[in-house]
Amino acid sequence: MLRKEKWRRGVGSTLYGVFIMLLCTTMCLFFVQTVKVQQEFQDTQLAADSIADATAVYASNEGASYEEAVAYAADVQNMVAEKTGTRTTNLVLDREQYEEENKADVKVGLFAKMVDVLFDFNTPEEQIGRQQEMIYEVRAGAATEFTNTGTDYVQWMIDIANDDRHGYCQYAGFPMGNGIVSTGRYFNPDVDCSSFVYYALKNTGYDIGNTVFATGGMETALTRAGFHKIPYSNSGLIEGDILWNPNHTEVYIGNGMTVGAHSSETGGINGRPGDQTGEEVSVAPNSNSWIFVYRK
Repeated sequence: MLRKEKWRRGVGSTLYGVFIMLLCTTMCLFFVQTVKVQQEFQDTQLAADSIADATAVYASNEGASYEEAVAYAADVQNMVAEKTGTRTTNLVLDREQYEEENKADVKVGLFAKMVDVLFDFNTPEEQIGRQQEMIYEVRAGAATEFTNTGTDYVQWMIDIANDDRHGYCQYAGFPMGNGIVSTGRYFNPDVDCSSFVYYALKNTGYDIGNTVFATGGMETALTRAGFHKIPYSNSGLIEGDILWNPNHTEVYIGNGMTVGAHSSETGGINGRPGDQTGEEVSVAPNSNSWIFVYRK
């Protein structure tokens, strides 16, 4: 025989009220969690941006290898964590993008916790809601392009100085005897002092423009390429310093030595193609005859 269950007045209203309360609580928690996730993604994205930008600047200034760039990116990641409290993990620097495309393409993750509310009507205590923590990972990435503007130009100049196919010349078309004429300063194959600096920077990734500068007109192009002008001092010179006086320029390579294009085999400004003496374009002791230094 079925027994009819009698509900007291107000029970339905109570259950309805509890349901509405739980629904509101759930919606509030969902909103809070959504805001939290968005904030964590923004923090992670800012960290990725910072790491990518810093790594690109490092790669540009130092000409760093992929392995060096990875180590530097990890240092920046730790610095970001220390300064901002955003402790990202699983740092990845894309090797192909770095080596082939000159991009610091960085991806990082951030592990975070989310509170999940479970409705459970069957606990011994008849607890209506209980919480459970869920671990999730936020991923973000950033890519910053860079130009290879380290001191690679120093090695490039040393290599050219050791290659006797390249000598000193300023003007093309001057007869040098036996039907040989001078070829000029445009690296075909010869250079003069300022065009030697220009082609060194141009061939190692600097945005130096398309006009081969002369000694008197270097400043604008070098400033645009990230160099600043300081008074010359023999103490404190560093590798890559571009040394300048109104009539000549060379590059400091360290240990009291410079590399530069000096003069042709005649001792003047024009000569036969190539280095006839081994000293037209060469490494030599610093002359200390400079007025200004252009430094990165």
